[in-house]
Amino acid sequence: MTGGPPSTHEEEVEERVGLYRLIRRLGQGGMGVVYLAEGPEHQEVALKVLRSHVAHDPIARARLQREATTLQKVNHPGVAGILDHDLEGERPYLVTRFVPGRPLDEQVDERGPLTPRKWLPLAGCLAESLQAIHAAGVIHRDLKPGNVMMCNGKPVMIDFGIAQAADDLRLTQTGLVIGTPGYLAPELIEGEMVSQSADWWGWAATAAFAATGRRPFGKGPFEAVLARVHSGQADLDGLDPRLKSLLAAALSPNKADRPTQEEIMTGLSRYAEGRDALPPREAQTVAAVPPTKLVTRLMPTEEPPVEEPTGPTPTQVAQLVPPVIPPLSAFAPMRDKIRDAATKKPVAEAPPVYNPYAPAPYQSAPPYQSGPPAPYQQPAQPVPVPAQPAQPVKSPPTGRRTAVVVGFMLALTGLVALTPGLGTVVAILLLVLARTVDRSSTALMRRRQVRGRSGKSDGVIALAASPVQLATAVLITLPCLILPLLTAVVVGGIVTGVAASTYGLEWRPLSAVGFGTAALTALFCCWWGPGGSSLRRGAHIAARNTFRPHWFSGLMAVVLLAIGGVTFYLATQGEGAGWARSPIQTPNIERPTLGDLRNAPFIRDLPIIGN
Repeated sequence: MTGGPPSTHEEEVEERVGLYRLIRRLGQGGMGVVYLAEGPEHQEVALKVLRSHVAHDPIARARLQREATTLQKVNHPGVAGILDHDLEGERPYLVTRFVPGRPLDEQVDERGPLTPRKWLPLAGCLAESLQAIHAAGVIHRDLKPGNVMMCNGKPVMIDFGIAQAADDLRLTQTGLVIGTPGYLAPELIEGEMVSQSADWWGWAATAAFAATGRRPFGKGPFEAVLARVHSGQADLDGLDPRLKSLLAAALSPNKADRPTQEEIMTGLSRYAEGRDALPPREAQTVAAVPPTKLVTRLMPTEEPPVEEPTGPTPTQVAQLVPPVIPPLSAFAPMRDKIRDAATKKPVAEAPPVYNPYAPAPYQSAPPYQSGPPAPYQQPAQPVPVPAQPAQPVKSPPTGRRTAVVVGFMLALTGLVALTPGLGTVVAILLLVLARTVDRSSTALMRRRQVRGRSGKSDGVIALAASPVQLATAVLITLPCLILPLLTAVVVGGIVTGVAASTYGLEWRPLSAVGFGTAALTALFCCWWGPGGSSLRRGAHIAARNTFRPHWFSGLMAVVLLAIGGVTFYLATQGEGAGWARSPIQTPNIERPTLGDLRNAPFIRDLPIIGN
């Protein structure tokens, strides 16, 4: 949800919604508006109500219902918990705890990056909140600075509008999700099933923004941000190298390359002690046991005052943590809990209630809660991190359909080797089609992002805009073909020359090997070269939605591999176009003799020579 000025139309503050008196608007989104309201016991709450034009939309109500169900599972001071809801009335609404603070993005934009002593507790407390959310079987999916409220220097997560349970079905269509580009994990952009790794990716992006004051994947056109996200081009310049390795790994586009939850929590503890947050993974073969004596100097009881920056300083980046830093008071209890979690194994029992904070000044008052959120202070006794479920929900296999995409590439390689002209035309058409799919899906995602929901007219609008998207894809594809074609000619010529010098010009597969190598080189350059990110997204989206059942996609991958193998074999045996299959022949050039010249008609007819 984003803030905005009050509207003069239907969204004016009404007197009451249910039992709550509306005071003023706090923010608004595509589907709903959030108000500061007063409850029956005169406590301040945040009330989210659906807009009137979507109040009866089943999808909008289902999203609000899912948000309420999700919030009911989470009980943590770092999350704005649910207090009340009414989803059956004329204006469905949801009531949560009011956080009297400012969003993290507004604070950083105004004051600049957080200082080291403020960044470390922020990152640690957000990590604790994510642990509690995941322990409840919930995935936030849209963790970003705008969804983190800063109250007395402590972060509180809000807006679970697109959160879901780990085993819940998605409400989005055609694999697209609603989220914020630049803070939405790459696998969610491609419509894959959610996992906890997506939340930790969002945590890393949010932590990087807080430390540098810059969007980790920059600003600019929607497509440009998505391209940087998919290629892993995060802007982490100026960060301490000991921290940079952890955030860079957590922002990897490949889930397998990202650190786990335990590695992130341990990394924060290591960094607080002045060590590298993420040591080389090959060195992590033995579980590290923390030493008895952690630091060589005493921890001050209070943090020294730090002068706040007066304005945004984009070029000034927080150089986090000096060579040796004692544990911060707000971080010390979490560091101890991290160590406990690193040595404990998950138990087969339900996770205990996570409540490591003193009851005052934040105390539950049934049926509502009032007052400021609980401060993140050191508890009197160490409390372990909530145990993870004995059998955590695993994400289903990813939906990228990589095998089908690889099959198409190999089939195109065989077709080019057999008939270069036809194969080249088919390959260009598929490249244009993939970019058209990417542009159409991106436009659909952007439209849903603005409106906050899908609509019945999405398909009609996408179909009407398809000619424009197709023309744009053609204009983008043509210049992107220059480098692949040049590279293919060079590599194919080199391979053909080496093969000819080795096996001779009469070697029958010579032409097929040359054209096949050139085709593979061109496809590789198209895939990873200029404009490749759009091509990859479009190809995966098209393959995922065309070959939806996994068994069907596997079958098609086998068929395409067989087509590629058969066509390449036929090309090596002399089938196909003559200029593609015929071995290079040595021209039979014979120097003519004088007798031959005399027998030539135009020579024989000369009076002197002919007689």
